[in-house]
Amino acid sequence: MPFRLRVQGPRACFPRPEFRRDQISYDVIPPFHARAIFNAIYWRSSMRWHIDAIQVLNPIRFIEEHLPNRRLVLAEAHYLIDGHFSVEADANAAQFTKMFLRGARRKQYAAIPFLGLPEYPAQIDLVEQEDDRSAPSSVHPGSCDLGWLALDLDEGPRPHMQYFRAIMEDGRIAVPSLGSSALAS
Repeated sequence: MPFRLRVQGPRACFPRPEFRRDQISYDVIPPFHARAIFNAIYWRSSMRWHIDAIQVLNPIRFIEEHLPNRRLVLAEAHYLIDGHFSVEADANAAQFTKMFLRGARRKQYAAIPFLGLPEYPAQIDLVEQEDDRSAPSSVHPGSCDLGWLALDLDEGPRPHMQYFRAIMEDGRIAVPSLGSSALAS
């Protein structure tokens, strides 16, 4: 069953791995961090969240913060995130769905959800009504190449981060699944 979350906050920072000294954020929330938000609402060891799409609702705008190190963060981050979960054969998917919906509706989370770093709390709303999930964005019309984006850790014996070329079409980023030929390590 697919789920949709509206996730937003005044600031967000999803640090890019190539910047070690300064914390420079990706342009949008990477699926790896989006999955952490779903996990914060409800998680069990016999389930795994998968991100299907990310819709960027606000203009991508950076601001600089000066802390002990330099940090380039996103201002007014606002996303619609579509995801679903898979379960092991003996798990009760219906019960997991019920518990996820209860936690999301009541805003009672298993962990504190944040936008990349713990100092940037996330405001989360479950989107339950059916809507046009592919409506074009008036904020980001057309196509935009966002470069390489962290997808997730693979599930192999030596886990490592998988990356994909993020192309935003009318504000929406379609996220490939793990194991896709579109991924790079």
